Amino acid sequence: MLFRSQNGAAEKLGHIIWNKAKTFLKLSGLPWEYWPEMVRTANYVRMRTLQSRLLTTPYRAWYGHDPRYKHMRTPGTKCLVLQRLRSKDKDNAIDCTLLGYEGDHIYRLVTTTGRLIRASSVQFAAEKRGLNDVGASEPLAKRQHLSTLDRKSTRLNSSHQYYL
Repeated sequence: MLFRSQNGAAEKLGHIIWNKAKTFLKLSGLPWEYWPEMVRTANYVRMRTLQSRLLTTPYRAWYGHDPRYKHMRTPGTKCLVLQRLRSKDKDNAIDCTLLGYEGDHIYRLVTTTGRLIRASSVQFAAEKRGLNDVGASEPLAKRQHLSTLDRKSTRLNSSHQYYL
């Protein structure tokens, strides 16, 4: 008979994946009912993250080549899915939210009506990943404040001298 305390590695891995899934769910702003999708996404990301014990990613250790990262986006990102319609007067885009991935080319999405879909022809909204990604969509005062901060930090960094 195997008890929980006897399988520490599996317990630790489950805890790591669950913490990532909760973080993704909170950051995405999606309801709690999508937790299984976030667990799936957390595992997808973990497989493409450097592991100290392997000194590489689990994906590279298994497949022998580096994974693709270009398609990855933050869970909860708004996007449009393009449908194949032969009508010129109908709208062929559906508003969706990114839940996760299914391979390198297929995204798992939820529509505004709550329907789960899979799609490969997806257009993502602009995504902010840091202060440098703040663009024209931000108010002018905020952009000016951020550029002032950048200039100040550059000035501070250039004034310090380091001796080796």
